[in-house]
Amino acid sequence: MGVMHRYVTHNAHYPEFGGFLDAVLRFFRETIPRKWRDFRVISHEKHQIIQW
Repeated sequence: MGVMHRYVTHNAHYPEFGGFLDAVLRFFRETIPRKWRDFRVISHEKHQIIQW
């Protein structure tokens, strides 16, 4: 399960888009900085970005 899914959508219901948007922004602004050491960061050196 993805980290954002766990913090934003798991067992949560947002009757309006604004509530979902607030949860996503809170994840990026608060949760990531607070839990940065817990996240696994994948290096781009071993991966390629393919643009269409």
